[in-house]
Amino acid sequence: MKALFFLYEGYVDWEISPLSCMLNVCDVEIDTAALNEEVTHEGKFKVKVDLNIEACNPSNYNILIIPGGEPAPFDKDERLLTLIRGFDKQGKWIAAICGGPHSWRRLAFCAKESIQHNDRVSQSFWLTFFICEINDVP
Repeated sequence: MKALFFLYEGYVDWEISPLSCMLNVCDVEIDTAALNEEVTHEGKFKVKVDLNIEACNPSNYNILIIPGGEPAPFDKDERLLTLIRGFDKQGKWIAAICGGPHSWRRLAFCAKESIQHNDRVSQSFWLTFFICEINDVP
């Protein structure tokens, strides 16, 4: 299993820290991606990401995770919208925390596109089900 975290300027690091820890415990490989090589999170630490967003192939991942913060300045970036579309078209999990859903909501409603509205597109509550699914927990 493999997870992709999309990080952006001002993302809230403490919202994804427990999740990344749980995924590591479950032996889920994690990559980070952003629009730039480096981002600064809400706590003002600079983070160098693993991949530029253009290098991300949804086929290589089981889930896309968008943390909270203020993603609105980035939700019009075609590279992010293309990544979300790619996960959606392949029926992959798309999870977003707090302010994170803003990106796929904008894509679904403003761009008038169809984003799956099922258990594969969810906010943080459903991440528990993803973690249980990867561990075959009933």
